[in-house]
Amino acid sequence: MAVHDLRNINHYKRIAIVDCAGSGKITLALKLKKELNLPLYHLDEYYWLPGWQRVDFDLFSEAHDKLCDTDTWIIEGSYVRTFFYRALKADLIIYLDVPR
Repeated sequence: MAVHDLRNINHYKRIAIVDCAGSGKITLALKLKKELNLPLYHLDEYYWLPGWQRVDFDLFSEAHDKLCDTDTWIIEGSYVRTFFYRALKADLIIYLDVPR
């Protein structure tokens, strides 16, 4: 496992934050957005329609890949089926492994 010195986090332009539900990825993502002035994308906003209806997975995957193809981002959300593409595009992956 690679551990990065996050004191120099300013040079990262594509940051993926993943975790188990409830471990604080949104809180961390919001702090990083403020500190780094990068656009922040919450994958839940692309996956769920009102009333907790799921978006067609192909549409979600397409939207996800378009986000990953942009130059700068913080993307928070796990979504295992799309993680590989996100991981390939990310400069930094932060995995929060904390108990609820």
